[in-house]
Amino acid sequence: MAKWLSSGLAAKDEDYKQALKDTKNTLVPVAEFYKGGLKKAAYPYVSVVLGTGLMAGYPDGTFGPGKSTTRAEAAVILSRYSQVQESKADTYKDLNEMREVGLTGTNLTSATPFVYSKYENANYLNTFDLITEKPFSLRNNLGEMIVHRMIIADAPTS
Repeated sequence: MAKWLSSGLAAKDEDYKQALKDTKNTLVPVAEFYKGGLKKAAYPYVSVVLGTGLMAGYPDGTFGPGKSTTRAEAAVILSRYSQVQESKADTYKDLNEMREVGLTGTNLTSATPFVYSKYENANYLNTFDLITEKPFSLRNNLGEMIVHRMIIADAPTS
Protein backbone atom coordinates (compact mmCIF):
# COMPACT_ATOMS: atom_id res chain seq x y z
CA MET A 1 0.00 0.00 0.00
CA ALA A 2 2.86 2.41 0.86
CA LYS A 3 4.49 1.76 -2.51
CA TRP A 4 1.23 2.26 -4.36
CA LEU A 5 0.45 5.57 -2.62
CA SER A 6 3.98 6.95 -2.91
CA SER A 7 4.17 6.01 -6.58
CA GLY A 8 0.86 7.78 -7.18
CA LEU A 9 2.19 10.96 -5.58
CA ALA A 10 5.40 10.68 -7.62
CA ALA A 11 3.42 10.30 -10.85
CA LYS A 12 1.47 13.48 -10.09
CA ASP A 13 4.30 15.69 -8.79
CA GLU A 14 8.00 15.69 -9.67
CA ASP A 15 9.01 16.71 -6.11
CA TYR A 16 7.44 13.55 -4.66
CA LYS A 17 9.39 11.59 -7.29
CA GLN A 18 12.54 13.33 -6.08
CA ALA A 19 11.57 12.60 -2.45
CA LEU A 20 11.57 8.88 -3.30
CA LYS A 21 15.14 9.24 -4.58
CA ASP A 22 16.22 11.40 -1.65
CA THR A 23 15.02 8.91 0.98
CA LYS A 24 16.53 5.71 -0.41
CA ASN A 25 19.29 5.86 2.27
CA THR A 26 17.41 7.48 5.11
CA LEU A 27 16.59 6.19 8.58
CA VAL A 28 12.96 5.13 8.68
CA PRO A 29 11.41 5.75 12.11
CA VAL A 30 9.72 2.36 12.50
CA ALA A 31 10.69 -0.67 14.59
CA GLU A 32 11.17 -2.87 11.50
CA PHE A 33 13.94 -0.57 10.24
CA TYR A 34 16.00 -1.13 13.37
CA LYS A 35 15.15 -4.82 13.73
CA GLY A 36 15.77 -5.67 10.08
CA GLY A 37 12.17 -6.32 9.07
CA LEU A 38 11.96 -3.52 6.50
CA LYS A 39 13.61 -4.17 3.15
CA LYS A 40 15.92 -1.45 1.87
CA ALA A 41 13.83 -1.15 -1.30
CA ALA A 42 10.87 -0.10 0.88
CA TYR A 43 12.67 2.79 2.64
CA PRO A 44 11.62 5.50 0.16
CA TYR A 45 7.99 4.42 -0.04
CA VAL A 46 7.57 4.10 3.72
CA SER A 47 9.41 7.42 4.23
CA VAL A 48 7.03 9.28 1.91
CA VAL A 49 3.86 7.90 3.47
CA LEU A 50 5.14 8.48 7.01
CA GLY A 51 6.59 11.88 6.16
CA THR A 52 3.32 13.12 4.69
CA GLY A 53 1.11 11.55 7.35
CA LEU A 54 -0.64 9.26 4.86
CA MET A 55 0.17 6.31 7.07
CA ALA A 56 1.34 6.33 10.67
CA GLY A 57 2.06 2.76 11.63
CA TYR A 58 0.91 1.19 14.87
CA PRO A 59 1.08 2.41 18.50
CA ASP A 60 3.87 -0.07 19.31
CA GLY A 61 6.21 1.67 16.83
CA THR A 62 5.84 -0.92 14.08
CA PHE A 63 4.80 -0.21 10.51
CA GLY A 64 3.59 -3.71 9.67
CA PRO A 65 4.93 -4.12 6.13
CA GLY A 66 3.72 -7.72 6.07
CA LYS A 67 0.24 -6.97 7.43
CA SER A 68 -2.88 -6.65 5.33
CA THR A 69 -4.62 -3.29 5.27
CA THR A 70 -8.16 -3.38 6.64
CA ARG A 71 -11.06 -1.68 4.87
CA ALA A 72 -11.25 0.91 7.64
CA GLU A 73 -7.51 1.68 7.35
CA ALA A 74 -7.79 1.91 3.57
CA ALA A 75 -10.71 4.35 3.83
CA VAL A 76 -8.75 6.64 6.17
CA ILE A 77 -5.61 6.45 4.02
CA LEU A 78 -7.49 7.25 0.81
CA SER A 79 -9.18 10.19 2.49
CA ARG A 80 -5.78 11.52 3.54
CA TYR A 81 -4.37 10.84 0.06
CA SER A 82 -6.87 13.19 -1.55
CA GLN A 83 -5.52 15.99 0.67
CA VAL A 84 -1.82 15.11 0.40
CA GLN A 85 -1.83 14.95 -3.40
CA GLU A 86 -2.89 18.61 -3.47
CA SER A 87 0.07 19.64 -1.29
CA LYS A 88 3.70 20.06 -2.23
CA ALA A 89 6.22 17.58 -0.85
CA ASP A 90 8.36 20.30 0.73
CA THR A 91 5.48 21.40 2.97
CA TYR A 92 5.90 18.30 5.15
CA LYS A 93 8.45 18.79 7.94
CA ASP A 94 8.87 15.07 8.65
CA LEU A 95 9.39 14.26 4.98
CA ASN A 96 11.92 17.09 4.65
CA GLU A 97 13.83 15.72 7.62
CA MET A 98 13.91 12.17 6.21
CA ARG A 99 15.06 13.59 2.87
CA GLU A 100 17.87 15.46 4.62
CA VAL A 101 18.98 12.30 6.44
CA GLY A 102 18.91 10.37 3.18
CA LEU A 103 20.99 12.96 1.36
CA THR A 104 23.45 14.07 4.05
CA GLY A 105 23.41 11.33 6.69
CA THR A 106 22.08 13.70 9.35
CA ASN A 107 19.09 15.88 10.17
CA LEU A 108 21.38 18.63 11.41
CA THR A 109 19.82 21.59 9.61
CA SER A 110 16.27 20.39 10.30
CA ALA A 111 16.84 19.96 14.03
CA THR A 112 19.23 22.82 14.82
CA PRO A 113 19.83 26.42 13.79
CA PHE A 114 23.13 25.41 12.15
CA VAL A 115 23.80 25.32 8.42
CA TYR A 116 26.42 23.57 6.32
CA SER A 117 29.41 25.53 5.17
CA LYS A 118 32.79 24.74 3.70
CA TYR A 119 34.34 27.43 5.89
CA GLU A 120 35.33 27.15 9.53
CA ASN A 121 33.08 29.49 11.45
CA ALA A 122 31.47 29.34 14.88
CA ASN A 123 28.01 29.69 13.33
CA TYR A 124 28.44 26.85 10.86
CA LEU A 125 28.97 23.12 11.20
CA ASN A 126 30.94 21.22 8.63
CA THR A 127 32.62 18.61 10.80
CA PHE A 128 30.00 15.97 10.01
CA ASP A 129 31.55 15.50 6.56
CA LEU A 130 34.93 15.02 8.23
CA ILE A 131 33.83 12.11 10.44
CA THR A 132 31.32 10.18 8.33
CA GLU A 133 32.13 7.06 6.36
CA LYS A 134 35.68 6.99 7.74
CA PRO A 135 37.09 5.03 10.69
CA PHE A 136 36.85 7.17 13.81
CA SER A 137 39.09 6.31 16.77
CA LEU A 138 37.47 6.34 20.17
CA ARG A 139 39.23 7.93 23.12
CA ASN A 140 41.66 5.87 25.17
CA ASN A 141 42.08 3.45 22.26
CA LEU A 142 38.78 1.75 23.11
CA GLY A 143 38.22 0.94 19.46
CA GLU A 144 37.09 2.37 16.16
CA MET A 145 33.70 3.07 14.67
CA ILE A 146 32.35 4.29 11.37
CA VAL A 147 29.50 6.80 11.50
CA HIS A 148 27.07 6.33 8.62
CA ARG A 149 24.23 8.51 9.87
CA MET A 150 23.76 10.82 12.84
CA ILE A 151 20.36 11.91 14.08
CA ILE A 152 20.06 15.04 16.20
CA ALA A 153 17.19 15.00 18.70
CA ASP A 154 15.73 17.97 20.49
CA ALA A 155 15.65 16.41 23.93
CA PRO A 156 13.73 18.18 26.69
CA THR A 157 15.94 19.86 29.27
CA SER A 158 13.61 19.35 32.22
